Amino acid sequence: MKKDLAVIVFVLLLAVFSFSKTLTLWTIYGETTTEYKKLVEYTKEYTSKTKINIDIVPVTDLTDFDTKLRVAAPSGQGPDIIATAPHDRIGRWAEMQLLMKLDGQVDEKILNSFTSSSIQGVTYKGHIYGFPLSVESIGMVYNKDLISTPPKDWNEIIDLSKNLKSKGLYGIVFPAVEPYHSYAIIRGFGGYIFSWENGEYVVDNIGLNNEGTIEAIKFIKKLFDDGILPIELMDRTATHSLSTGSFEEGKAAIQLNGPWVLPGLKERGVNYGVSKIPVLPNGQDPKPFMGIQFVGINNFSKNKKEALDFALFLTSKEKMIDFSLSTDRVPTRIDVINDPAIQSNEIIKGWAEQAIVAEPMPNIPEMNVVWTAWADALPLMYSGKQPIEETLNDLVEIIREKILILQK
Repeated sequence: MKKDLAVIVFVLLLAVFSFSKTLTLWTIYGETTTEYKKLVEYTKEYTSKTKINIDIVPVTDLTDFDTKLRVAAPSGQGPDIIATAPHDRIGRWAEMQLLMKLDGQVDEKILNSFTSSSIQGVTYKGHIYGFPLSVESIGMVYNKDLISTPPKDWNEIIDLSKNLKSKGLYGIVFPAVEPYHSYAIIRGFGGYIFSWENGEYVVDNIGLNNEGTIEAIKFIKKLFDDGILPIELMDRTATHSLSTGSFEEGKAAIQLNGPWVLPGLKERGVNYGVSKIPVLPNGQDPKPFMGIQFVGINNFSKNKKEALDFALFLTSKEKMIDFSLSTDRVPTRIDVINDPAIQSNEIIKGWAEQAIVAEPMPNIPEMNVVWTAWADALPLMYSGKQPIEETLNDLVEIIREKILILQK
């Protein structure tokens, strides 16, 4: 009996000392995603090398992620590492001192290895709060069985839509009533949310009622009026399901959407390609929001040194190449973007071409007051229920009022 007890004690002690520490990692990726499975693979490899164990906790709802982090981190119950989360919450988290500043903590050469646009996305008030792992934006996803080559301009898209309509098919679908998806066209016509001046957003300069935004709304409204975009897309409760569903079912030639739709397309066996959204009638590229998936470190963590080491491991050239090729996500390191394996990947190349003209979504807290009022306004203008210029002026005033409340 004593011998058995001694063996048990020895095994327990061995287990305790096998791992010098255990870190907790929160991720936005669900357990069934390729991204999550790659994180599991990387953490196991890291543990085998360092004897530092890493527990992965998926928190897939972004609002839930945000709420839990703001409560748990200051109390010492939060994660040591965030890998990954979208960058647009960085301003809010930085104001609450939830994220560790990385500038001054790592060699400048490491930070310079990332693209300037991805670093812009993780920078707030002059400080860098995350290592960019991948970038994403909407682009043009097209069905190769319906069109052999992607359209080069919107006249081709309109002609395609008219031809396919007689066959009961859609030429193009996208959730135009959602600000995130409509912004590419708004920005391409010269509209903007907040101006970007001297390395920061100027919240007093709102461009959602300027001439460019007005022209963009008129352009999208005409797509609805002429039957190019199905009228059902104006229903905000169904716009996403109709966009993705019709494309997955082979009923639409083009959808403007992001890499998050690819798993569904692969599961359905859709023969798809990815390309940059064609130039607008004004000759300008649509400029969609860029989202940066970043790796950050909890400022309240007691294991900052180890967390920083893992973050550097996760965003190394070797790991980023593997992550990008496995997930079809656009990398952020310049040496990875130029790697032959990445350059020869048709899908990543398509997303990357779009990312060149994409702009990081504002990561400032003021952005949080923009979305709801903007989303409420779009269908009213597209449907003609409210005049465009008046509605946009009202929208900007609502945003200004909400910003004033936020700043009190």
